[in-house]
Amino acid sequence: MSNRSPSNTQDTHTHMSPTWILAIDFGTSNSAAAHSGATSGSIETLSLSHTSNLMPSSVYVASPERISVGEPARNLAQQNPVGFVASPKRLITGAPTTVIAGYTMPSALPVAAVMSAISSVASASVSRDAVPFPTAINSTPWRATSAASVALA
Repeated sequence: MSNRSPSNTQDTHTHMSPTWILAIDFGTSNSAAAHSGATSGSIETLSLSHTSNLMPSSVYVASPERISVGEPARNLAQQNPVGFVASPKRLITGAPTTVIAGYTMPSALPVAAVMSAISSVASASVSRDAVPFPTAINSTPWRATSAASVALA
């Protein structure tokens, strides 16, 4: 007889469609991603643009609510460079807030915009029968503080 008490929690993912894992390599200049196949479980690189598995990690901040990522960010920077951040990864090893285009915001916000863009591409690319990814793995700078790592979680 077991001494363990019955659990009232249930792993909902085991009773739903296949789950998958998203891995993001958030680079200083470019980002890449791979995921486990929702049905096969094999590792597959993720196409982040029409021509490449990479996308620029850069962001353009029009406001804290309007952050463009990748090539669109680079294009907007040509018109007005004030809101352009070529390497948002560098922000997460510094102060908890930053000022971009006159807006004070959490330093993790531009990084979160890149992660969100990648996760949106990933979600659109997997089987419609798959549940949203329950696990995301992100590479972070070795100097990243625990506070910065938590902000990205």
